[in-house]
Amino acid sequence: MSLRRLTTMAVVSMCDMHNPYIQISDVVSYNHYYGWYGGDTSMNGPWMDEFHKEFPKIPIGMSEYGCEALNWHTSDPKQGETKLLAVAGECRDESFIKKVEKFNEAYRLKEKGAVLNWFDITAPDGFFSLNDTMGDIMSNEDGNKVMQELFQSFGQAKAQGGGMNSGMMKMLSGFTVLRMINMMGITSQMTSKAGEAEKINEVSKEQLLAINDRLNQIRK
Repeated sequence: MSLRRLTTMAVVSMCDMHNPYIQISDVVSYNHYYGWYGGDTSMNGPWMDEFHKEFPKIPIGMSEYGCEALNWHTSDPKQGETKLLAVAGECRDESFIKKVEKFNEAYRLKEKGAVLNWFDITAPDGFFSLNDTMGDIMSNEDGNKVMQELFQSFGQAKAQGGGMNSGMMKMLSGFTVLRMINMMGITSQMTSKAGEAEKINEVSKEQLLAINDRLNQIRK
């Protein structure tokens, strides 16, 4: 390897900026997905500012801001208004997407029965369920208690580096609880020992139903 060439690495959001290995390479880049999977694109700037304040001598960049070809992907990664143009030979079609201040819940995918077709999520009007976002639930005192207990149940994996830092929590605030649990399983696979990853991946139907039942008792 040439000693004249700078080294770099791509780091995913759940890796804390204070971890020593962040300082191994000459240049570091982060795979942040604020505004892609959850959160908002406006979260990128403050996070970069915080990193630069903590480590002013480490060049920092963004190596990924989105993936999976989600339908709001654009070469200009701003949330707001997006015009999509599809062309196939002489055929052309256009669509226009505009961000609204308040999301129309009629368009939100309800993940009822989405987990292997065996999970039926009850969602009484005016009460929380697994289909509500982490941010909404944790802004409620009783809901926050349920979520903290859920995080504690993942404690062993967190101790091995699978925990979520503040930046990751901001992004996950836009996730539903059901999706967050799935994400915890993916994170654990990447950062934990096999046995600990299995504990998260093996969340049973009964456990999920129990969490949903508790959320069903908490008024929004």
